[in-house]
Amino acid sequence: MKNRAVLGALVLLTVLTFPGCGRFRRHAAAQSPAAPIAPTQQPQTRPAASVTIPILCFHDVGANAKQDYSVTTKAFGAYIKYLHSAGYQTVTISQLAAYLSGQGTLPAKPIALTFDDGWKSVVTTVKPILDKYGYTGTAYLIANNVGKGAQLLTWDDAKGLRKCGYEIGSHTLSHAMLTRRGPKETTEAFQRRIRKEIADSKSVIEQHLGETISSIAYPNGLYDDFVLQTAQQEGYSAGCTTDHGPADSQSSALRLPRQMVMHNTPMKTIQHACALKALHLTNVKPVIGAHVAARSASINFDLESGVKPAQILKGIRLSPGSIIKTDVKGQSVSLSVRLNRGASYVIIDGAGRGTSWLVICDGQ
Repeated sequence: MKNRAVLGALVLLTVLTFPGCGRFRRHAAAQSPAAPIAPTQQPQTRPAASVTIPILCFHDVGANAKQDYSVTTKAFGAYIKYLHSAGYQTVTISQLAAYLSGQGTLPAKPIALTFDDGWKSVVTTVKPILDKYGYTGTAYLIANNVGKGAQLLTWDDAKGLRKCGYEIGSHTLSHAMLTRRGPKETTEAFQRRIRKEIADSKSVIEQHLGETISSIAYPNGLYDDFVLQTAQQEGYSAGCTTDHGPADSQSSALRLPRQMVMHNTPMKTIQHACALKALHLTNVKPVIGAHVAARSASINFDLESGVKPAQILKGIRLSPGSIIKTDVKGQSVSLSVRLNRGASYVIIDGAGRGTSWLVICDGQ
């Protein structure tokens, strides 16, 4: 009888801390990890019909938010109200990965809401707003930071979110720059450190939650081929970047694009992100996530049929860096560029379609 009383008290505490969980139980059943998908390949089994999936990336949310990566409660509430009025239904990143591997289905208008860094506001501010609309999200934790301050989620918070249908994923051990090698760090030492960030964060989170996690958000959206391959090798089935554009049936599950939502992000940016279709490219050279030695470089790609180069040429930009010259032959585009040292995004947004990818410059 005493044990039953203790159990009842724990259940009551969970309900009080995370109200409305019952209606989200249907989401929890869909959280099983999907099979890993090679970052440079497409899944062997295609979804029967293609669906466009915008993914939004938030950080801290609060009434007095002032930091660049924070969003006010008022603005966040307005974003979510718009998404609901437009007919969107939330899915987790693991549900999206299952869809891409041919193992699951998605609603007609899916959207994924992700929350990086493990801020306490995911429980105190975000969840009550999402509850109003039957929405959930995916929270990415910096494993070494959990419970280290009043503004950060605790492990009990994370467990409570899981019970309410949220997904918990990794944001590495320490929020490391996964493509940035130290000035005196050897390649071997660098790769050991990055693998530890990716692998050990997964283990730590799984030990505390008592279940497998299947997705990772790369800090600052940075990745290269080694990062993508390591994530796959360590058992992740999905990885989130901050690449431009939405996901769809042709997306790589380990390189999912996300729209970053900043402090002053206007509603029209959210609406544009939701309206975009994915732009598909072939014969990308250097390959996506490649390291190049020289700052002066050539970037080449072919556009999918049906998209005319003239429709997207004004929407091509390099950030950071500059495009010196653009050559077009049929569907093939060649860019002569001047890269900054480090990671640069090649971004295309035109004709209602969008995409981007990273090139890493190691030159001085």
